[in-house]
Amino acid sequence: MKMGKNYKRAGGFTLIELLVVVLIIAILATVALPLYFRTVERSRLTEVTNLTTSVNTAQQRNRLRTGTFAGDLTTLDIEMPTLQFFTNANGANSTAWNVTFTRNSVNTCPTCPASYTIIYNGNITGGAFAGTIPAYLQTW
Repeated sequence: MKMGKNYKRAGGFTLIELLVVVLIIAILATVALPLYFRTVERSRLTEVTNLTTSVNTAQQRNRLRTGTFAGDLTTLDIEMPTLQFFTNANGANSTAWNVTFTRNSVNTCPTCPASYTIIYNGNITGGAFAGTIPAYLQTW
C-alpha cells in the first residue's frame, strides 16, 4: 500500500472528538438540570397560590354573610380541589384565618428540599404568605 499524496483518512470521528462532545453535554446538563427542577417546583406552587386566592375570596364572602370566617374550608361556597403536591390544614376565628400547606413527597425534585411549609394568613383586610419556603421558590 502506498502512503503518499493520495492517502485518504477513513471517515468518522476520533475518540478525542467524541470525548469532547460528551464532556460538553455533561457540563450543560450539570448546569441545566437543577434549573429545570427548580422551575418545575416553582410551577407546582401555583397549586397553592391559585387555591389561596379562591379561599381568600370565599372566606371574605363567608365573613360578610355570617360575621365570621369559616373554620373548615369544606364549608365554603367553593369546590375544594384535591391537592396533588401539597397537604393542607386550616383554622379560623372571627377576625382571622389561616391555611397551612405542606409539600408532600410526590414528585419531589432531587435538588429541592424534601418538604417545606407555606402558610397563608388571612384577615379582614386581605392576607399574606409566610412559612419556610426556600428562597428560590418565592415568587410573591
